[in-house]
Amino acid sequence: MHHQRERHSRAFPHRVRQGTSPERRYTYDKPLQCKDKRPAYTATTTEPATTSRRVTQMDAICIYTNKYTYPIQSIQKGYTTMKKFFALMLALVMALSLVACGSKADTTADDKTDGTAAAEPTNALEKIKADGVLTVALSPDFSPMEFVDSSKTGQDQYVGFDITLAKYIAENLGVELVIEPMGFDASQTAVYTGSVPMSISGYSWTEDRAENYELSDYYYAGENETRQALLIKKENADKYTSPEDLAGQDVGAQNASLQMQLVTEQLADANPISIGDITVGVMELKSGNIEALAVAYGNAEMIVDANPDLAICTWEFDVKAEYSANVIMMQKGETELLDAVNAILAQAKDANLYDGWYKDAVELGKSENAQELTLG
Repeated sequence: MHHQRERHSRAFPHRVRQGTSPERRYTYDKPLQCKDKRPAYTATTTEPATTSRRVTQMDAICIYTNKYTYPIQSIQKGYTTMKKFFALMLALVMALSLVACGSKADTTADDKTDGTAAAEPTNALEKIKADGVLTVALSPDFSPMEFVDSSKTGQDQYVGFDITLAKYIAENLGVELVIEPMGFDASQTAVYTGSVPMSISGYSWTEDRAENYELSDYYYAGENETRQALLIKKENADKYTSPEDLAGQDVGAQNASLQMQLVTEQLADANPISIGDITVGVMELKSGNIEALAVAYGNAEMIVDANPDLAICTWEFDVKAEYSANVIMMQKGETELLDAVNAILAQAKDANLYDGWYKDAVELGKSENAQELTLG
């Protein structure tokens, strides 16, 4: 037994004495300090008294609470097992955290992707509503349909029947209206290429436009807008009274317009001259570079009112019913926008708004502030 005590004494710097019970009980005379500064406590073994057992310092350090009693042969094993257990639990917690974070990130990414995809406009109408803006191209050289009020600036300077209609459409779509002034040709090109979603510029229905654009239902600005006429110098009023009188003469009309189509069809012996915009056409007529200028009758009245040296030819073009009203032009395939516009036009028609708008436009077109802007 003394041999056993000596072995334990060699294991520790403190003397160890043997307990008296059949179980071997070891008590340290001077308590060892554990890592947390607590003393090491008693350890008990169920080994027979004759069995030699070396108690290591690790055994003492691993006993952390007062009066804990373990079979001494399991102390080291228990310590190792607990280390493995806590390591396993820590690894498991970390793994679960990574999975949860990854799942959350994936969900967030998926939600973001889904949200982005859902918010992306798929047609012109959705884009207009998403942007909160309806951009309309027009050529402000066509009083009383679209022209400029020189007393105003910015977007407010653009006035006329078509501008009032455009404002009404934007209001019913719940968006802001932005007018993009450009030439008559350019307005159509802008719609065709998708640069703007819409153009309202006194357009008549034509087969060519119907093939290349979405055209709205008819809207009727006024009776004079259904008629098509020729402007001539007042001094030539008696000279040009029939198509035959204009044989061999230069007759101007806006390019890609109904008027150009009518000149080609009904003044076959005349020389059609393409004009960029009506303001330029009037200048060409007054300077003698052309003998006549084809325009809508309502527009002709406004021009003559501002230019007393001009007159309206007594002969008028024969206009088919399908050419007798105006349409709104949209890009081909934008049927959602077309349907929305047609519903708004029907609403305006049912409310009898057109007549009032046209009268106001005519009156404003006769004011000293009315100007037709030349954009080429």
